[in-house]
Amino acid sequence: MSQRAFGKILGVSATAVQLWERGDTVPDTENLAKLAARAGYSLEELLRFLDGKPVSDPLDIQDIVNKIRFFASKSGGANWQSCSGEIRCVG
Repeated sequence: MSQRAFGKILGVSATAVQLWERGDTVPDTENLAKLAARAGYSLEELLRFLDGKPVSDPLDIQDIVNKIRFFASKSGGANWQSCSGEIRCVG
């Protein structure tokens, strides 16, 4: 599948897909979720796979928050905060 066709499925440009493939940027959490769903996985399973952990192991909420913060910081995205167990995007 071409970068253009894949980008069209996700609603992003071919350039965005190219940057992801080269490792220059990473998809935001919405696009990570779309990528996971396209591959037949949940976002949790995808993050476990990317971290090299078995997909079947349970993932705690703090681990998920840490992954979101990591990906947001790599992409220059929004700041993420956790307050009373609630995760929200700030800024």
